[in-house]
Amino acid sequence: TWAALEHQHKQFAAAMARDVPPGTRVWGWKEPQAIYTLPFLHALYPRLHVIHCVRDGRDVAMSNLNSSSLRTAQKYQLHYVQTITGQQFSATQLRMPAYSHAAARVWAAVNVNAKSWLTQQGYAAQGRYLVSRLEDYCTPETLRASIRKLLAHVGVAAEESTVERA
Repeated sequence: TWAALEHQHKQFAAAMARDVPPGTRVWGWKEPQAIYTLPFLHALYPRLHVIHCVRDGRDVAMSNLNSSSLRTAQKYQLHYVQTITGQQFSATQLRMPAYSHAAARVWAAVNVNAKSWLTQQGYAAQGRYLVSRLEDYCTPETLRASIRKLLAHVGVAAEESTVERA
């Protein structure tokens, strides 16, 4: 039920918050699956800020073809791909182009829909929505610049020690 889900999520958030050092103004968590629950998170946390980290869809599709086994993230992805497309894929089909094409279509739809929903809810206009690229976190130079941008977005001074800790 909604009440049970809300209770569990609030317990989870409270447990995470206990690990946040006293005096910390801003904290968050990285959860790729949160993109599927934005309306729920919005209802629970009306002052929520969203950092939407987008991975190149071609990399997403290729990771399906290059994987030798179903990892946890892929199991989630398979569930969403099958649910959203209405297509069923066997374990052997997961390395086939048809699955990669379906996963790419779902990736595009989910990201476009998330951005559209967040914009409609006023997140962008209120400065509570930032889009970043996963690839910008992959080299030391772009990583530091991306961390500075992220910190500025949430109102934290980007001192060098803060950037290095992040």
